Amino acid sequence: MTDLRASTVSRNEWSERNHARDGEIAELSRRIDELRQEVGSVYGTRDVIVDLKRQVDTLRQRIFEVRADGRTQSE
Repeated sequence: MTDLRASTVSRNEWSERNHARDGEIAELSRRIDELRQEVGSVYGTRDVIVDLKRQVDTLRQRIFEVRADGRTQSE
């Protein structure tokens, strides 16, 4: 029981921690929105499509390599 009481946090302290964390999250969200606006003006729709295509190509290549390795090991 002594260990439980020593490690227990009061409701007020817990609320303050959560309130501070909420403030940090709100600040990070604001910063992310600002960065998206800044990057959005430079990083256009075409760039997004090109990046997505590159990622799809990379995934396809990895899948092909995994399948090829599976066939080689079982033979």
